[in-house]
This record gives sequence, C-alpha cells and structure tokens, in this order.
Amino acid sequence: MSKDMKPLIIIYTILILSGWIIGLKHQLNQSYKEKIEIMKIALENDRLNKEYISVLQESREALNDELDICSNKNQEYQYLDKFQKDLARHWNKR
Repeated sequence: MSKDMKPLIIIYTILILSGWIIGLKHQLNQSYKEKIEIMKIALENDRLNKEYISVLQESREALNDELDICSNKNQEYQYLDKFQKDLARHWNKR
C-alpha cells in the first residue's frame, strides 16, 4: 500500500463507522419511541380494565341489593302464608 492510500482508507473507515453509529442511534431512538408508545397503550389498557372492573362491581352490588329485596319479600310472603294457615286452623277449630 502506498502512503497516499492509507489516509484515504482511514478516512473512508471513519466515515463508514460514523454512518453505522448514526444508523444505530436512529434505530435506538426509534426503538425508544416504540417502547414509550407500547407503555402508553398498556397504561390505557390498564385504565380501561379498572373502569370495567369498577362497573362490574357496581353491577354486582346492585344485583345483591335487588336479591336482598327479593329475599325479604319472600320471607314476608312466607310469614303471611303461615299466618293465613294459622288463621284458617283457628277458624276451623271453632
């Protein structure tokens, strides 16, 4: 190799390595941006899941309240039925 070619090869190598470094930085930056977008989507998904769970819990509480009301009415009807039978027995004894 001649003395004239060595500096050109060194400059060419530096340019190629600089290009690779710039390309890697760009890929890293793009990867970082994608990671941030994925995190944003995950956070939004988590928020929506929490809202959905909250709605389900409210619905369950409302259904439990309705079930309690129905259960109380059923007990009242059973009491009235027993009272009616007792009253009928009382009148039949007379």
